[in-house]
Amino acid sequence: MSKHRINLDDQTEALLDQYLDQANLKLDAVINQALQHYLVHQIGLKVAKAITADDTADLSKLLDHLVTDNIHNNY
Repeated sequence: MSKHRINLDDQTEALLDQYLDQANLKLDAVINQALQHYLVHQIGLKVAKAITADDTADLSKLLDHLVTDNIHNNY
């Protein structure tokens, strides 16, 4: 997989550092999950499933997890 450089603003970096420490996660895992969630939201689930036809099960698991987390965090 290709590597990309990102520049975080100070506030985002502080939030990310705190989250990584609390959740005991790696930066790559958080960025991949967040970016996939953002992209699925932007292009729609049908298009995302068509693009990732081989990984549909993984995408469904990810979306289920994100929806469940969102419900637990907001209600």
